Amino acid sequence: MNDPDSSLRISLALLVRDNPAAQAEWARAFPWLLGAAKRGVLKGYGSCSEADAEDLAKDAIVQVIQKFRAGDICHAGEGFDDLLKITHQTAWCRAVDAYRKVVRRKTDLTGEPIEPNTSANYAPIPVNQTKYSLEDILEAVNSLPPPQPEMFLARFLDGLTLDELATRFGKSYSNISQLFCRMTRTLRERLTTQESTT
Repeated sequence: MNDPDSSLRISLALLVRDNPAAQAEWARAFPWLLGAAKRGVLKGYGSCSEADAEDLAKDAIVQVIQKFRAGDICHAGEGFDDLLKITHQTAWCRAVDAYRKVVRRKTDLTGEPIEPNTSANYAPIPVNQTKYSLEDILEAVNSLPPPQPEMFLARFLDGLTLDELATRFGKSYSNISQLFCRMTRTLRERLTTQESTT
């Protein structure tokens, strides 16, 4: 991908405003955001219809724009390329959630679990091939403040989507998404600290 900061000169400062010039800037930025979001969807979901990919991508873009306008993402010193990366990651998360819903629905209908496509580059790493033991991971998870351990286990063991977690814990989707970003960063730091002390 070409660097949009230099080729398009998209101004984040202009995008924050609410005026006709900002609307024109969003119109120029949208094709770039849509491309990043579609790549995120395809990475998270795999093959799906063009319409489904576009719907998921547009939902992700709406979420990113809302966070951007609220000042939750892309602060001083960051460029349009950072906004593209955030859009890609948000679309990927939404696609993974959508895929989990579909798989769970099919499992509920057939009563048999559906095996993931292990030929994809995004197949999970088996626990016995990670550099941390399961005990280390669980210890780090349990050291999180409540209700984060319960949320983490519901997400990764029970397979709940972020939307389902938001409903269960009475929070918004964006709050749950931000909480998971902080949780994974904290877990990574704690596991790295544990590794360096042993």
